[in-house]
Amino acid sequence: YENGILVEKDLDQAHTLYQSSANDGHFNSYERLVNYYRFLTNEKDNASLIFYLEKIIDSIDKETQKDDYLKYCSLLGQEYYSINEYNKARPLLLEAANGNQTDAFENLIRLYNDNKDEKLRWINRAAENGLLSAIHYLAFGYLENVTYYGIDKNTTKGLELYKKATDRGYCPSIINYAMLHENGLILKQN
Repeated sequence: YENGILVEKDLDQAHTLYQSSANDGHFNSYERLVNYYRFLTNEKDNASLIFYLEKIIDSIDKETQKDDYLKYCSLLGQEYYSINEYNKARPLLLEAANGNQTDAFENLIRLYNDNKDEKLRWINRAAENGLLSAIHYLAFGYLENVTYYGIDKNTTKGLELYKKATDRGYCPSIINYAMLHENGLILKQN
C-alpha cells in the first residue's frame, strides 16, 4: 500500500499494517514505521518516531550490525535534539560520532556551543570525516581568524579547505571561494 504497487496507494492502510506487524515484534516493520514518520506523513509525531527508533536500537546486535546501530543512534540522537532533549541526545550522538557517522556531527557540534574546546574538537573531527559544513567552517575560521573557537589565522590552510569543499560541491564554500577570486582579496584574479 505504501508504494501503490498492484493496489491503490494508501498510506493509512500501509501504516495500519506496519503497526500490526510491529506489534508482533517484526524488525522490518519498525524500520518502515520510522520511514513513515520521517518522510510519509505530514503530521510530525516525535513520540512515535522515537518509540520505533528505540525499538530498532534495542533489536540490533551492536557487534554484527555496528553500522546500522550507529546510524540509528544518530537518528535517535537527532530526534531528541530536535525536541530539546539534549541529555538524551548527547550520548547517542557521541556514540554515533565516535563511530564516524557524519550525520551525527552537526547536532553534536551544536550541543557544545558553550564549550569552545569541545566544539572545535568535534568540528575538526567532523571535517576529518568529510562533513562539508565543518570543512567550510574551518576554512572561514582560518581566513577570518575566529579566535573565539581557537582557530588562528592561516590563509593557506583556509584556502585549501575552501577548495576542498568547493571541489566536493558545497555551495556556501563555492560562493565564498568565488568571492575571494572575484574581489582579489586573497587570490590573484584570473
